[in-house]
Amino acid sequence: MKVKHAIWPVKANSQAVKLARSIHIYTAVLMLFVLCFFAITGITLNHANWVGEPVITKHTWTISSVEDTLNKANIQASVEAKTNFAFADATIEQDEGLWLIDAQLAGEQWQLEIDGETKEVVATHIDYGWMAKLNDWHKGRHTPKLWNWMLDVMAVIIVIFCLSGLWLLLPNKKKLLPVFLWGTAGTVLWLLTLL
Repeated sequence: MKVKHAIWPVKANSQAVKLARSIHIYTAVLMLFVLCFFAITGITLNHANWVGEPVITKHTWTISSVEDTLNKANIQASVEAKTNFAFADATIEQDEGLWLIDAQLAGEQWQLEIDGETKEVVATHIDYGWMAKLNDWHKGRHTPKLWNWMLDVMAVIIVIFCLSGLWLLLPNKKKLLPVFLWGTAGTVLWLLTLL
């Protein structure tokens, strides 16, 4: 009597595989630039010594205010007018008549001291360069909240891309074992280097 072998559960022309193929293609197109960006900036993050010396520029001016005393509103208006930068997330503190502002952006920083009596501003701008800027965008450090939200969305799409690619392998019995072995070896190697 002939024993009938079990049919492979996932067929190449099944609806699930067709759906996985569509998902894989569209997420790949959607994430093409993003994956290239994170791959390139992943290399630059590993080589922080490639970032050159920061460019430090000092600016001085006096705040012209109709009011006798300074407050956050007139300081911020003057600073934004002189630097062409909106200090939305800046830290503004007051210490014995001296106002201190510290604002960090991707790849750059502003440090300002404002004398409450003379209304003189000493502003220091530190530019760490384009590579530091890209590295900060990679990490989501000193970037807009929208970008941080987008990082989460992109991470979910990349996971969907990976899982749909794995699902596409299931119908191919011949390639499944070698891919599984390569995947296991890669995971073990990654864990060993992590430890």
